[in-house]
Amino acid sequence: MFTCFTLGHGSRSFTDLIDLLLTVDFELLVDVRSRPRSRYPWFNKSRFDAVLGDHYLWMPILGGLDKGITEVQFQNGIDDLIKLAQSKRIVLMCSEKDFRKCHRHTKLEPELRLRGFNVIHL
Repeated sequence: MFTCFTLGHGSRSFTDLIDLLLTVDFELLVDVRSRPRSRYPWFNKSRFDAVLGDHYLWMPILGGLDKGITEVQFQNGIDDLIKLAQSKRIVLMCSEKDFRKCHRHTKLEPELRLRGFNVIHL
C-alpha cells in the first residue's frame, strides 16, 4: 500500500508550509489547484518553481474547478499521479486549509483509496 499526503496552504507562512512538508520527508509537492496563484504571493507557482524546482509539479487536470475537464482526462490525471506516488513520497496541495471542504477529500481521496492508497491529510 502506498501513502499519499495532502495539505491546504490556507494563510500559513511559506516557512510553515515547508516545515510541514519536511515532517513527512516529501519528495514531490503536487499542486492540484486549477489556478496556481494566490492572494498570498508566496503561494504562487513561480515561487514554488523557484524554491522547490524539481520537487514541485502543477497538475491542473486534478484541480477543483474542473471546467472543461472530461472524466477520461481526470482519470488519466489520477493514473499519472499514481505513477508518481509509486516512486516518490508525494504531498497534494490545494489552497483550502480544511480538507473536509476541499476536492482533495471529496474527489481525489476516493479515487486514490479505490486504488489502494492510504490518504493522510496534514
